[in-house]
Amino acid sequence: MGQADGGRRVSYRALASTAGVSVSTISRYLAGQLQLTAETEARVRAAIEETGFLPRALTMPRNGNRRTTGIVVPHLGNSYYGRLAESLVRAADAQGLSAIVTSTMDNPHKQFDYVFLMEEFGVKGILYAGNYRTNAALAHAIGEGIPIVVVDEEIGMLPPVDAVLVDDYAGAFQATTFLCSQGHRSFAFLGGPASLRSTQERKRGFDDVLRRHGINPDDQVTLLGSFTEEFGVAAMSRVFSSEVQCTAVFAASDVIALGVLRAAASLGLSVPDDFSLVGFDDIPEARHVTPQLTTVRTPLDLMAKTAVTALTERMEGRGEEPRTVQVPVTLQIRESVRSVV
Repeated sequence: MGQADGGRRVSYRALASTAGVSVSTISRYLAGQLQLTAETEARVRAAIEETGFLPRALTMPRNGNRRTTGIVVPHLGNSYYGRLAESLVRAADAQGLSAIVTSTMDNPHKQFDYVFLMEEFGVKGILYAGNYRTNAALAHAIGEGIPIVVVDEEIGMLPPVDAVLVDDYAGAFQATTFLCSQGHRSFAFLGGPASLRSTQERKRGFDDVLRRHGINPDDQVTLLGSFTEEFGVAAMSRVFSSEVQCTAVFAASDVIALGVLRAAASLGLSVPDDFSLVGFDDIPEARHVTPQLTTVRTPLDLMAKTAVTALTERMEGRGEEPRTVQVPVTLQIRESVRSVV
């Protein structure tokens, strides 16, 4: 059972009817036991938002420790998010906060469930890094008076809330400007989910630089998928089967770039001899692969410190109106780009 706004109960049957699927499908999906097609999953997620369905009844008393905070990230196995979680834990510890860390494993149901789990644990604040554009559970938690700071990725359809984000536009602008300065004129852009602000802003920065150099972004290869190594591998076959003879690939995350390097090796291609490659995030692997990856460095420790400071102020009843802070990024030039001038 779920609960809609105003206390009205929403059954699995009603949710299934709205989504146009069986009750069994809803039950198994919400239990994490069933993987749906992208089209069916989109209908279920839309039905969840339409009905105001909440996975948990929130009946447990919230008597948690005054200094305990919850941290939710998409995937601890992803190097970027694993490092982000560690940075948040260190920053929380420095502020005298205990931290409970959960990973949603990129499961859209668990992004709801773990927010409610934090409420049940009685945390006094939540640091939330999501991989989906919306999360009704966060809106519910805000309505319950729990301080929330959104980290790394903007979440839509929320009441005003503090957010600490990456300057994605500036990072993409720097990276693409460098590629153009090296004489590159034919590109592939490999991004994450189209709905995410990070993908949109990195693509916007990429496009703006191309236009400044008289290059039409629409004539380049653009592939959007997920911030995963698997996507980087899969994208490469499409990049080099296209009519555009790309001399440079901008991967909108280092994890995607690692997949590109794997695929290039299997195709008998060399970076940067056959094409240049730039990533985004500067995860540790970026410096340890061959060639070392040119990438945009995201200051995770600064982002974490800023987020925890904002959360602490909210937990203590301090702070002004909710605000959004963008942390600066810097381009790290290494071995994966060569000049074609």
